[in-house]
Amino acid sequence: MQGVIALLGMVIVMACVTILVLESLRGGDEARLSARVLDTAPIEGGRQLIVQVDNKGERTASDVTVTTETSGEIVQAVIDYVPARGNRRAVMHVPAEGVVQITVESWIDP
Repeated sequence: MQGVIALLGMVIVMACVTILVLESLRGGDEARLSARVLDTAPIEGGRQLIVQVDNKGERTASDVTVTTETSGEIVQAVIDYVPARGNRRAVMHVPAEGVVQITVESWIDP
């Protein structure tokens, strides 16, 4: 009986090790973030942007920094987290004139 239990334990341990090795070698386990402007509304002294950050990757990203540049003025917003294969939105205020350039500056793999 002890031999059967020991063999079963060894099979379980080997299965866990195999899964861990395969997952680590598989790759693609990273966040792939992009940002886009969903809506723009005029406000006093500028524009209000609704920005959406999409994550097409397999890993959650935290402390996501989104940067907009308009007419030489840089505005940043930090989003707590963007889940894997999900999205989050932020509201940003930018100057009234100029073309908006938006980028995802940085994030942390939690």
